[in-house]
Amino acid sequence: MLLFDAALEYQLIDLTGDGSYEKMGDNRLKINYPYTNLEYIVQLILGFGDKVEVLAPDHLIEEVKRRAQNLLNRYR
Repeated sequence: MLLFDAALEYQLIDLTGDGSYEKMGDNRLKINYPYTNLEYIVQLILGFGDKVEVLAPDHLIEEVKRRAQNLLNRYR
């Protein structure tokens, strides 16, 4: 489950092909994006920077956090 900034709505339509997301009241879009390849989904999420938040599953949250921390450590 992912939350995207509403400014990315057209990119989500391109990504999903059908706009299968829910508009939230806080200017964000919630989408359940199924995946089978962890590497692919992590790279996709990180490519959206701070315009996306991972809500579930926990192992995906932890992997995104680990990769983001590794990136930050490169610039210290």
